[in-house]
Amino acid sequence: MTTSSFTFTRVAALVLAGLAGIAQANPLPPHYHVMDVTADMHDIRLESINASGVAAGTQNENQAVVLQDGVFHTLGCGNDESPHSIARSINDTMQVAGECVYPDGKYKATVWDAAGNPSVIRGNNGPSDYADTALGINNPGQVTGSKGGVAYVWTPGKLKLLGTLDGGSSIGSAINDRHWIVGYSRSGATRAFLYRHGRMEDLNWPGSSGTAYAVNAPGHIVGWAGDSVFTAHGFLDDGVTLTDLGPHTFPNGINRSDQVVGDRNGHGFIYTHRRVYDLNSLLDSTSDPGWVIQSAEAINDSGVIVGWGIRNGSYYPVMLTPVP
Repeated sequence: MTTSSFTFTRVAALVLAGLAGIAQANPLPPHYHVMDVTADMHDIRLESINASGVAAGTQNENQAVVLQDGVFHTLGCGNDESPHSIARSINDTMQVAGECVYPDGKYKATVWDAAGNPSVIRGNNGPSDYADTALGINNPGQVTGSKGGVAYVWTPGKLKLLGTLDGGSSIGSAINDRHWIVGYSRSGATRAFLYRHGRMEDLNWPGSSGTAYAVNAPGHIVGWAGDSVFTAHGFLDDGVTLTDLGPHTFPNGINRSDQVVGDRNGHGFIYTHRRVYDLNSLLDSTSDPGWVIQSAEAINDSGVIVGWGIRNGSYYPVMLTPVP
């Protein structure tokens, strides 16, 4: 299915981000200072940041960590089996959602409280019934992810499966405080969805495939769509206008101001002031010149960005703070 033949009610409102600001002068984009790192921070990838600037991520792909006030704290799984842990998302009350990975290869969706105590996200059929992944958590503590190949929403003590668009499988990527969930459903093609008011809706983005990765407080959604990942464009969907962020852009996060961050051609980017910028072009003069910002994963409402990059040949966590 091609874009030209796609039935899409918002095509008339589709805006190309690179051209959106031509008719009016755009303010200058912010510049950023990169957090200083030390050798023991190698191979940490930050994936989420809350309103207070506390970030969560994973080191060496097997140890969940939280970064607070420049100090990394590890998150364990609370037993003697020494499973690996993965952190995906953090909310403003310091809860972290992710997974524990056990020696038998099983993933168990887990929520850590503000003190770092883990709790497995269980289904409704006894202690052996648990979710597989936990990808997003909102401030009320609701979690979304996948259980048995189907997206779910978990409110402490109760898990609800959300179903799929056309059979197959589904995954919940993120949830906002309005209880809106975004993700993707796969049955042949992969299609981006929004779940709200008890119903899963196909976002009908252009192309035959699409995924939704993040949703902000007002309900604006980002993700990518196209006929393949090789022809994909990133999109910002506010429910009225679908903004095309350009080819090979893969958005990962959005804040309340509709600033979008993600990856483009191996570099982190930000969409702000109606334009897309390579973050490597926005580093201030006090930042270490050895950085290559490769991925921007999340941005909070203060404009602080987290992700990862390469510094002098090694992977390190990235936290970018806007500077005047």
